[in-house]
Amino acid sequence: MTKPVKIEVTGLRASAAKFEDVADKTKHLLDTLKSTTGSKGEAWGNDKSGKKFADGEKGYKKNRDSIFESIAKVAEVFEANARNLRDSAKLYEENEQEMADNLRPRAKRMVSLMRQTQPDRMERG
Repeated sequence: MTKPVKIEVTGLRASAAKFEDVADKTKHLLDTLKSTTGSKGEAWGNDKSGKKFADGEKGYKKNRDSIFESIAKVAEVFEANARNLRDSAKLYEENEQEMADNLRPRAKRMVSLMRQTQPDRMERG
């Protein structure tokens, strides 16, 4: 036998807000990192070894850009998690409401039918 699942939409939304906060902090960190590294200029110089250090296949610029992309993707994952949690909460609430709306008419019909077929039972409670 399976156990019932209990979903607390307020908890989902609270978790979504925390994911969003981490995403915002991650983006702020990335912006700070970009502006700080950009403000330092190209300290390696323009000679042959400086260009190799900066522009080579495994050079500084490629690694820097790769790190920036990775951090941006991490922020995107946190944003997606926040969106998914909010969407899940909304979908759960909508499904619950739809089920409740569908059950009300059925329950009324059942009570009406029971009153017609078993009036003595309905009188007792």
